[in-house]
Amino acid sequence: MTITYKLEPNDLRAFQRYAQKHLPSARRARYVIAIAMVAFSLLLTLTSDDHRTGFRIAYFCVLLLVFWAVMRFWMFVVIRIMQWRSFTSDKHRSVICEHTVTLADDALVEATPFNESRNLWGGIYRVVDAADYIYIFMSLHAAHIIPKRAFTDAESGRRFYERAVSLHSSSQRAAA
Repeated sequence: MTITYKLEPNDLRAFQRYAQKHLPSARRARYVIAIAMVAFSLLLTLTSDDHRTGFRIAYFCVLLLVFWAVMRFWMFVVIRIMQWRSFTSDKHRSVICEHTVTLADDALVEATPFNESRNLWGGIYRVVDAADYIYIFMSLHAAHIIPKRAFTDAESGRRFYERAVSLHSSSQRAAA
């Protein structure tokens, strides 16, 4: 089973959003940041000169909200700048191009005008069916990004995904 598509900067952004939301390391980082914001807000609240309980509760909530808003804005700006700089340069021309992915019985084969790779199914980490993409992960942070717009219809995209899952799971059973 073979599919050909052109990967675009928006596809890479979508993968980054997926990774930030679903990968364990990003989830842990969000927890650490949240704990740090709560701790710092609590520290500032407890060291305030006003000792009224109502004031301290309101002050804590306002500080937490302000820290959260500043952090979200900062992350938004930093991520946008990094994406703009990396996706507008020639650094990703071997990624932002036409891809041909073939699901062979023994391996996933990807070809672009710049390279050709062959990943045996036993080395594939997992296969994910997201809203608009199929991600075939080679490792926790690296994946083949296959946009569903590349398929003629939803049924052919579903068959492609099911074939990839079948090949991956049969290789995992054989290795066990």
